Amino acid sequence: MRRMPKIKHFITALAAFLMLLGVTVTAYGDAASPSFTYSYPVDGVRFRLYQVGEIQQDAYVLTGEFAGYDVNLEDKAAGETLAAYVERDQLQPVAEAVSQDGMLKFEDLQQKIYLMTGETTIEDRVKWIPSAVLFSVPQADTETGELIWDITAGGKYTREELPPLVDISVEKIWKDTGYEKKRPASIKAQLLKDGQVYDTVELGKTNNWKHTWEKLDPEFTWTVVEEKVPDHYKVTIRNEKGVFVLENVYENGQTTPTPTPPNPNIPNTGQLWWPVGILAVVGIGLILVGLIRRKRSE
Repeated sequence: MRRMPKIKHFITALAAFLMLLGVTVTAYGDAASPSFTYSYPVDGVRFRLYQVGEIQQDAYVLTGEFAGYDVNLEDKAAGETLAAYVERDQLQPVAEAVSQDGMLKFEDLQQKIYLMTGETTIEDRVKWIPSAVLFSVPQADTETGELIWDITAGGKYTREELPPLVDISVEKIWKDTGYEKKRPASIKAQLLKDGQVYDTVELGKTNNWKHTWEKLDPEFTWTVVEEKVPDHYKVTIRNEKGVFVLENVYENGQTTPTPTPPNPNIPNTGQLWWPVGILAVVGIGLILVGLIRRKRSE
């Protein structure tokens, strides 16, 4: 991993300290372009990279063509959820790479939040399904707090032997305690076959917000999305062994503090591999205060 030169450590620390004061700053990388290297056990698999958002004043914000999706980036399944809509809406990636010798690499990246998806492949009746990955550039070294611009990560995927036929189910869950009257009487769930809408069903009280599609060909990639997210709700999509859970969380418009991001990792759920977290920023700010006090004492 390539780290920033020492002369830029102070610039980055000062920028972080200014962020604590609510001042908008630009983080400085080194002269070379950042990169993301990813390991994957199957060669010849195409991966696509999407620029989905950025960090704005300690908030994680979807931007560009992703700004219209009602998805919470702080949710553990945010990557999986965004990947489903990318597939349905046939969004164009900013870059593509093919795995070779167990690796793939994206270069010339910007200081943004990215989503990476990979194609499902089948070899000898075994299906390899790459997990969606959210990550951001740069990353923070968990030990030193230094910014890392050349990032290396291990691959996450599902490997399963194909049965003759599969059933795919969908279940709607509401998280809106106290606001149940805001729910629509029904919603529509779309079954995608290799990214194309194959069927649409209505979910409501009459079917207990559930539906199952039976005897589907497992060689296709099946995904379920919510056709349109109700106003004031955020959606999360989780695939729990063939049961797609569409979870709607009601947002009442009240401002809540931004939670501290988890430690950097790339779990199977596609949770964002968070970079310069709030704790790192606070730590740098405290270091600066200590330096100033020591300077004064001298």
